Amino acid sequence: MTAILVYLGIVAFRPAVTPDQEFYRNLVYSVTIEHNLPNISEVLRFEVGFAYLIYYGSELFGGSERLTLLIPAAINTFIFIFFSWKIYNLWLREGETGIGVDLVSGGFSILSFLLIYLGYYGTMYNFCVLRAGISISLLYGGLYFSLLGRRYSAFLLSCCFIALSLLFHRSAIIGIIPWQIILWSRPARKGLYIGAWVFMISFYLLRLDKYVVALDLNSLLGLSENKDESLFGSYWVRNEVWADRYSFRILFYIIVYGFLLLVPNRNQIHCKIFNLQTLGMVAMAIFGNMNAAARIVDFSILFTPILVYMGLKHIREKFMRAALFSAFLALDLTFTLRLIDR
Repeated sequence: MTAILVYLGIVAFRPAVTPDQEFYRNLVYSVTIEHNLPNISEVLRFEVGFAYLIYYGSELFGGSERLTLLIPAAINTFIFIFFSWKIYNLWLREGETGIGVDLVSGGFSILSFLLIYLGYYGTMYNFCVLRAGISISLLYGGLYFSLLGRRYSAFLLSCCFIALSLLFHRSAIIGIIPWQIILWSRPARKGLYIGAWVFMISFYLLRLDKYVVALDLNSLLGLSENKDESLFGSYWVRNEVWADRYSFRILFYIIVYGFLLLVPNRNQIHCKIFNLQTLGMVAMAIFGNMNAAARIVDFSILFTPILVYMGLKHIREKFMRAALFSAFLALDLTFTLRLIDR
């Protein structure tokens, strides 16, 4: 708990140089000055859930920008860590029921998981894109309940969490896809996973993504690039600048996926979330340099932190585990610094 509070303190007093921060701080300022929630929601075109959260947060903290924007980060962090703990325990219990998985014993370490979480998700969705962060965390909770099976109560709770996620970001409608994958997917041969990894590496090294970025998806999908005309369509923009360089984000995830391939003897829980991870990674390799697709891909790779944590739990040698853990921390720090120093 202390580690979480320290992390949230860092989030609250971060410099205003990360993407979207000026945008969100202007929102808090507007809410504080106008005290008109319906007008704020309509003019700034925020989802109603986030508009209410910022409005009442601003009221609670007297218009303090830092403390108000700490609320979404706190919600994201606590929800994500709580359901990661639940998924980890579910994974352990299934391993203990004799499904053929030799799991390393040990409890869930909040500090260790928090350091892994700080990688892509903890940085991007607590420092930068806050609306999508809450939406993804709620979707994560909904997917946890779908892992419990097809019981009516689990299905109902899963639907409720996914519906709540839509109140914070409309792109969460894409969450129906990973939800269905979790419900219906089955284990695949390891050769298929290795083939997917080779495809990711080839697509990345050969820079084939630049041909995807060159597509005018706005015209193909009938969407407008004008934010005043189409809020969702504004995400589908061509980004020739991204096409001219290698993406560190994609490279980061290719390395992580390679590590996850080494995890032996997956049980049913692990297989379901790893199938989702594989599809998300393939989509990232193809569409990862497009603004809209990058956001959509994040709904499919949201299990990355817990998968890495599970993978590290499989390593019995303490020195090797510490070395890999340090390597992931180095990658996390590099990604965070690149994100802040834009």
